[in-house]
Amino acid sequence: MSMMNHNIALAAILSASVSAMSMANATVPEQDISFVYIAGKSQPCTGVAPQQCMQIRSSANEEWQNYYGNIEGFDFKNDGTESLLKIRKEKIKNPAADQSSEKWVLVDVVTERQPLSDLLSPFPEPEKDWARSVIHVPQQFNEEDYKVEIIAGKTLEIDCNHHILPATYKEETIQGWGYDYYVIEPEEGKMISTMMACQAPKRNEFVSTANGPGLVRYNSRLPIVVYTPKDTEIRYRIWKTDAATSQADRL
Repeated sequence: MSMMNHNIALAAILSASVSAMSMANATVPEQDISFVYIAGKSQPCTGVAPQQCMQIRSSANEEWQNYYGNIEGFDFKNDGTESLLKIRKEKIKNPAADQSSEKWVLVDVVTERQPLSDLLSPFPEPEKDWARSVIHVPQQFNEEDYKVEIIAGKTLEIDCNHHILPATYKEETIQGWGYDYYVIEPEEGKMISTMMACQAPKRNEFVSTANGPGLVRYNSRLPIVVYTPKDTEIRYRIWKTDAATSQADRL
């Protein structure tokens, strides 16, 4: 092959490669990976016409918002099952007048959880004069970084002293299911306090029990269930670990 023919052939190959790359780039949409929470039930909404909208939010602390489209590849059951999804947002070139300029495509179902009514079905009903308190924490990424603090107590009239309620506490397991629940019973009419002289008037304040589960595992797939007498409240806090660590001294 002459040098001229060789150069012509090489130019043709390069031209074809550039054209192929240009075509590939033209067909690959702009992409954006996101995470989105999907509520278990749709709600009535109005877009072009009245319809049912999925309820979405981008974090567990936000309010639910209407989503007027569909998520490609995601089977929305609308049966109360909540989902946390990893999605890809793709730009649509030259959308129709009534079409969004963006579509959502399912990448992965990070986690799902059943409706609360289904999750509670194995747990016993409370006995007479007792109550069943339920804590159903929202789905989170890296749930091993979180803990739930369970606090039992009563709102009582107290003075300036520090008060605490003695109580019995036990952890039970539902046979055949393996689900745990807690039983907390303050001792009737008993309260322990310091003995300072108080000048300030008495006030109503929440007094916690001395015994209880304390910090327990964060698990959004199962509710935390606590049984107490009806006059006892259950409160809770969510704790999150700090990613930063510190080096211990060697002494």
